[in-house]
Amino acid sequence: MASERAVTATAPGRNRERGRRDVILYWVFTLLLMAQLVVSGVALIVRPPMVATLIQHLGYPEYFAAFLGIAKLLAAVAIAQTWSPVLKEWGYAGATFDLIAAGISHIASHDAAKDIAGPFVMMALLALSYSSYAKLKPRNLVAGRP
Repeated sequence: MASERAVTATAPGRNRERGRRDVILYWVFTLLLMAQLVVSGVALIVRPPMVATLIQHLGYPEYFAAFLGIAKLLAAVAIAQTWSPVLKEWGYAGATFDLIAAGISHIASHDAAKDIAGPFVMMALLALSYSSYAKLKPRNLVAGRP
């Protein structure tokens, strides 16, 4: 009986610690993801020679870099915002499509394994961010319903 009380007394503290850990993990994964989206988005808009060469190597027209850069910045904003779960979902979806397309583009261009792996490693980070977001939100908010 006394051991049951001890377990019951410590359970809320464990849940609070677990909740805090989940929030920290969410922000670590999400900030890393957003940093990647912002840095690559700005690089695509500014288009230094290395980025211009890569875009050309992958077979995309020059104007595509600016379009993709803006889309990445919008995805970062959508993922960062807290007022619309649906907008957040769209940000994650857009980033997912971008990373899948990048991986396929590198495969189609017969790039080295390290170049092919890059987008898929970032996809793992995106999955960690999204899964930790989904874990923190009630199911109805993740689905975008009030």
